[in-house]
Amino acid sequence: NSIVASPLQQRYQLDSGKGSSYVLKQTLRNPEEQNSCCLTKIQLGDRKSLSTKDLAIATLLGSMISEPAFDELRTKQQLGYIVSAGVGVSMNVFALSLIVQGAQHTAQYYDDSIESFLHG
Repeated sequence: NSIVASPLQQRYQLDSGKGSSYVLKQTLRNPEEQNSCCLTKIQLGDRKSLSTKDLAIATLLGSMISEPAFDELRTKQQLGYIVSAGVGVSMNVFALSLIVQGAQHTAQYYDDSIESFLHG
């Protein structure tokens, strides 16, 4: 289960640098919209700088995190109707991605839940 970036995501990808983060908040045009979403991406490195071993570990990481993330965030916490996790590549940058989308909580709540899951 890998997450593949859409053309829209690829256009706006940025390298925030090692150990840094970037938050993009966006107000929706429809004030009646009840859904919130959080996408957390942890950049693992660009394709050229990663060794074959690094790429294999990244792929394994994606396979290993997909089911536990879904089980915890979707099944147990019932956070959203969309919950996904995996490793994918966008603009030659490998990243671990976790996404939660639903109508029950705010994006900040989803972000806190993803962070809590990652820190175990």
